[in-house]
Amino acid sequence: MKSKLKSKLNILLIILIGIFVVGCLAQVYSTNTFYKMDKVNYYNIDELKISAKYHRGTKDMGVFIVNDLNQNAKDTWFMVEEFAKLGYHVYVFDLPSQGHTKGSVEFGYKQSEYLAEQYYTGVVAFSQLAKLNEENIHIIASGVSARTALQTATKGFFDPKDLTLISTQTNILDKLDLDVINFVKEEDVKFMKDLSASNPGENIHLITSNLNNKSSVAENEALKQRLEQGSTGAVNENEVTLSVVKNVLPINEIENKSVIDETVSYIASRDGYQYMPNMFLTVKSFMSVFLSLLALAIIILAYKIKGKDYYKEKGSIPFNKEFVISKLLAVLPAGILVFLLPVAIYFLASPIIAVPYFVLVKISLISCYGIVIFYLYYRTTIANDIGSQIFYKDPKDNVKGGLVVTGLVLVMLYLLSVSGNNIVFNVFSMKTLWLIVFSIFAYFIFYIEEREKEVMIASQLQRFMMSSFNFLVILIVAIILLIMGQFVLALDFVGLGFDIVFVLAVGKLLKAVNSPTRFNALVQSAILCGLMLAQTVLFF
Repeated sequence: MKSKLKSKLNILLIILIGIFVVGCLAQVYSTNTFYKMDKVNYYNIDELKISAKYHRGTKDMGVFIVNDLNQNAKDTWFMVEEFAKLGYHVYVFDLPSQGHTKGSVEFGYKQSEYLAEQYYTGVVAFSQLAKLNEENIHIIASGVSARTALQTATKGFFDPKDLTLISTQTNILDKLDLDVINFVKEEDVKFMKDLSASNPGENIHLITSNLNNKSSVAENEALKQRLEQGSTGAVNENEVTLSVVKNVLPINEIENKSVIDETVSYIASRDGYQYMPNMFLTVKSFMSVFLSLLALAIIILAYKIKGKDYYKEKGSIPFNKEFVISKLLAVLPAGILVFLLPVAIYFLASPIIAVPYFVLVKISLISCYGIVIFYLYYRTTIANDIGSQIFYKDPKDNVKGGLVVTGLVLVMLYLLSVSGNNIVFNVFSMKTLWLIVFSIFAYFIFYIEEREKEVMIASQLQRFMMSSFNFLVILIVAIILLIMGQFVLALDFVGLGFDIVFVLAVGKLLKAVNSPTRFNALVQSAILCGLMLAQTVLFF
């Protein structure tokens, strides 16, 4: 009976793997303009080589697209496809330390002109390559990049045909700002004070979602009023329109069908062209989510087929109230360390090397509890003296099996990357150094995660509770952010939660093939840190 069930599960696994591979290839094939674009490089004013991609169009018009600061050029591929169909020249580039571009971004980029200078050099490179005048170029930007596009135009660095600003992250209404790197009042920033009906003097299309609290409808309405203040009806004044897309989650809106339709329709109408929205864009945009869930399902199913309840054979310490209380009390010193670690690394490292600050905060939330509980287990008799058994010598049962599983997971992550999930970063950048450092930090929590289950007598529910304790801080932070009204940031932690579930599933599969726990913990920490570093920039 068991052999028949296992045979059916094996067949199901093969089917799911086939669907996954075909889905990845279909996604790439159906949206392959981005991969066919010419890879070009240019040097910015700091003589840093910037990576860009260019599609040569058939019309004497072009679009210059810039994604948000913590994203990269690849996220624009659906939008690139739509403009390419209309015959536009299309140009996208990666800001310093994004995607395939090395370098870093100034800490005080909201107060400086650093990012505006990047836009300037990018537009110059595009106009020269496509042989277009600036007045024939449309600017499209998202998030922080939308704010920077407005700054660049206000400074007179370029004079495009119009600006389409998606979810512009300004803080005109002076809301609670948790961006500690750039804690600044917009009224103190020169270019924001200079905004008026005649400056920058462009056609400006503002787009936001009714669900976006970072770039809320009220915030965009305030920005629109600022851009129309002092209007006299002169020809060279701003012509500002505001579009609110309904029920679009504020997660990289530049990939959303409603946002793409609004953007392309506006620009096409400005040039006298008619755009027919792509009915398959919704399917394409959800395909990356589906493939991610399918990858998780494949890993879990492979574990079910290969694994056994290996924890039952080793447990000797009971799961009881003392253990639970000890785990919860360890949150207090971990909370202090969570605050101190990013600050300490920032002051020690930033004068020397660029720092991925936002990932540093996240990795502190994950790793500090592991470091504290590891120390308590090693140096004290906390929780029934669990430390007396948790640090035994790790038998090297099946290192080869662990390497095979790791290799297959990395192949899966690569396929997810080429099919729309930006989860692979440029390994030749400074991020590689931070991957090593952060993997060491995160190692402790994954080591403890496995060792606790091995030495304790616990049911499956109790083991689930152990994992929940180890990563409870993620849920706590997400809830606190929601209470504070920081919906966008809370969603970011929901995504981090999925990454953790994925990595824990990989750990279970590694354990199922008897891979050594220390090796498993290192693999899990490296994968999690790699996933986080793929969507960040370095600051100096």
